[in-house]
Formats: sequence, C-alpha cells, structure tokens
Amino acid sequence: MGKSKINLGNVFKKHWSTLEEQEGKIKWKDKVVLIWLPLLLAIGLSYLTKGEIKDALSNIYAVTLSIFIGLFLNLLVLILSVSQKKEPKDNRDMNNLGALLKESFYNTSYTLLTSVASLVLLIIVLLLPDTKDLAITHYYSLLKLFVVAFFYFVFIGVFSSLLVIVRRVFCLFEDELESDDS
Repeated sequence: MGKSKINLGNVFKKHWSTLEEQEGKIKWKDKVVLIWLPLLLAIGLSYLTKGEIKDALSNIYAVTLSIFIGLFLNLLVLILSVSQKKEPKDNRDMNNLGALLKESFYNTSYTLLTSVASLVLLIIVLLLPDTKDLAITHYYSLLKLFVVAFFYFVFIGVFSSLLVIVRRVFCLFEDELESDDS
C-alpha cells in the first residue's frame, strides 16, 4: 500500500510492453507509426504554424480530446465487463483471450492518459502570452515552438494509439460476432 496514488509510470510501461515481440524489442513498423511518424508530423506542423494554434483549431482539438477521454473511459468499463463475462471454449482460448483483454486494457489506459496530457498541453499553449508582448521574444518563441511541437506529438500519438486499440478490440469481438452468426 506504500505506492503513490498518482504514479502513472506503470501504465506507460505496460502499454509499451504490449508492443514488444518475444525478444523484448518493438517492431520497426510499430516504432515508425507510434514514435517517428508523430514526431515528424509534430515538428512539421509546429514549424508550419510558427508555434501558434488558431482559436478555431484549438476548439476542435479540445472537443476532440474531451470526446476521446469519455470514449476511452467507457471502453475501459467495456473491457472490464467483457473480462468478467467471457467464457472461453478451452484453456488455450482462455490464455489468448486473457492476454488480449489485458493488452487492450493497458493500451486504452495509456491512450486515456495521453489524451488528458494532450488536453493539458493545449491549455498550457493557449495560456502562453503572445511573443510580441515580451522583451525576450526569440527565446520565448523557441520555447513556445517546442511546447506546441510537443502538444502535436502527443495529440498525433493519441490517434496512432487509437489504431492499436481499434485492432485489439476488433480481435476481441471478431470471434464473438462470428460465433453468434453460426
């Protein structure tokens, strides 16, 4: 019981462990989709927008993230309820189902946290003052460019993680739906 109530490091570790192969390494394709592509897009978007997020876009980002946060909370509840009701056909099926449910839970928890982090970063970006009002304009604009790039990285990362979740949830319910058709 001595663990901190807000230590979220385990959520991040468990999420990344679901992406590892048996050798303990993440596939290069997964690294590209989950790390490098969001990073490159974030740097590009931050550079193109010169570290500014327009009000209309910030509203869209905030609403999207708010909807995703609710969606991911509901998905966690769904995964937990499925894990309690699922009756596997045999022992091998039980191991596969348990692993898939666990991985889906870890991925959804991680994506929920990154959605919240992205929303907090958006609020920080919106609260930063304009650069023309400051005497140290150059350093401040570099800082703001970095913060905006980090926001875009986390925001785009939410969508890449969403792809992982969609795939896992699809696998979870695919067998269920096919057995209902028979």
